[in-house]
Amino acid sequence: MSWGEEQKKEIETIRERKITVKLSDADCDRLALLSLILNALYALSKLQKPPRLVKAATELRLAAIAGYMPELSGCCVCGREDPDRFSIADGTLECASCRASDGVRMPLSAASLAAMRYIVSCPDKKLFSFALTGAAEKELCDAAESYLLTQLERSFYTLDFYKSLLTE
Repeated sequence: MSWGEEQKKEIETIRERKITVKLSDADCDRLALLSLILNALYALSKLQKPPRLVKAATELRLAAIAGYMPELSGCCVCGREDPDRFSIADGTLECASCRASDGVRMPLSAASLAAMRYIVSCPDKKLFSFALTGAAEKELCDAAESYLLTQLERSFYTLDFYKSLLTE
């Protein structure tokens, strides 16, 4: 049985709500969390944005709101402005030849890095006003999800269920 886009959107909505509840228990801006979730729901339902991009943008922005703002200005070792790795545990950028820590580093293209920078710095109403496809989309999605889950130090069963739908 193949699930349609509507069912995937519903599962993503439930997952976002669970993450928001978890974060609302923490000391973070609840109004910003609510605004983010409402904007994500609007992007999914009315703007018909791709669920994977809405999910990635929401995850990265949630991390920033919760106090886990990644440092995306440049390589944390050499300062280069266009590094190609993202350290999941540290939330920093590194060049392939630089290494600040032993944690997991995910590859980033220039497009996925630009999207990450946009997501953490744009106005709330413009959050879902970007597009990515192909490998850059996958890099953004993988980095955002891994970063949020690493910072929260937990997983969510709704995420596992959501991912199982994508493989059908």
